[in-house]
Amino acid sequence: MALKETYASLKVKQVQAIALILSGKTSTEIAETLGVRLATVSNWRNHNSAFRRALAMQLKQRIIEHRIGFPKEKSKVVCAVSKRL
Repeated sequence: MALKETYASLKVKQVQAIALILSGKTSTEIAETLGVRLATVSNWRNHNSAFRRALAMQLKQRIIEHRIGFPKEKSKVVCAVSKRL
């Protein structure tokens, strides 16, 4: 499944949570920022397959960008996340 399709199945707060995870926020900080319960964030991270897949794709993209150096233009993955936020 492509990243765009994966993100299409997520709610806005889930997409925001992924961005916050990637920025280094804890689950508690994410819950407070988004106005959801900590249990909700934990559920997304541990039991929501679309959320886990999208997060894994983003983490993989970050690793690749780190290894090769971030391209001068934003990657398609970063653009897709930016548009969704």
